[in-house]
Amino acid sequence: RLEAAIRLDPMFAAAYTQLGIEYIRLGRLDDALQSLNRAVEIDPDSWDVHYVLAILFYQAGDLARAEASARRAFRLAQTNAAVHLVLGYILCFRDETKAEGIDYLRYAARSLPYAGQVLSDVVLHGASRP
Repeated sequence: RLEAAIRLDPMFAAAYTQLGIEYIRLGRLDDALQSLNRAVEIDPDSWDVHYVLAILFYQAGDLARAEASARRAFRLAQTNAAVHLVLGYILCFRDETKAEGIDYLRYAARSLPYAGQVLSDVVLHGASRP
């Protein structure tokens, strides 16, 4: 359906973003990146595409690009708890950004119940790759 929607409207950025999410779920990371990059071309100021890119890069093991995408999502949606959660978690992988990451996780934990568990796990055990 998403591919059909894109054929009907090649400028439908949200469809490219959702297609990227579906490709991530299927483990098709290259296809996800291609779809998400198209979404960025169409709507570079969409926080959600940068948020999904952060997740994609994290899953691919590219923490530098994950952080850059998460920071971009944050600049576009500074009060979004899910963005705080992803950015915080990614920042906790490096000693020099861990304290900053914990602050983002604390913010997320105020409105996302599972963020409190992530915060607890990071503080007690450190960030670890899934």
